[in-house]
Amino acid sequence: MKREKELKKLRKSRKIAKIKSIIGYFLILGAVVSCHYIVLVVAASSDDYESKKWAQNYLISLAQAMGISPVARVLLTIVLLKMISKGQSREKVKIMKLLVCKMTTRALAMVQSNLKDKARSKGNNSTVKPNKILLSVNKKISQLDGPI
Repeated sequence: MKREKELKKLRKSRKIAKIKSIIGYFLILGAVVSCHYIVLVVAASSDDYESKKWAQNYLISLAQAMGISPVARVLLTIVLLKMISKGQSREKVKIMKLLVCKMTTRALAMVQSNLKDKARSKGNNSTVKPNKILLSVNKKISQLDGPI
């Protein structure tokens, strides 16, 4: 009985997550399409040189926002997590905790957990060991005031 309730709750949360991701994809698609529409409107209402320059700046900005910034955020989070796990002082950890991206930390922990589960399901426990850095960082952050 309890197991059935848990399975029903899990299925419901998966459906909700799927719906949220679909809504998110549509919002992103709408934002990208509207940005391209704005580029077309500006290009139509300005001279040739100005519209080319504006389009170049837009594409550079789009590449930075969608490509470079997330990569830099992940790298910064990984570096800070490694620094936190090496046993910094309490004050430094509090400062680093402010700089660590919480979503990226959760994503890294979920990826690590998924890799571990896949290896376990294949019957090969030796291929993926738990990430000591993430485990120690989660423990250290949980000891500080406030949630991660």
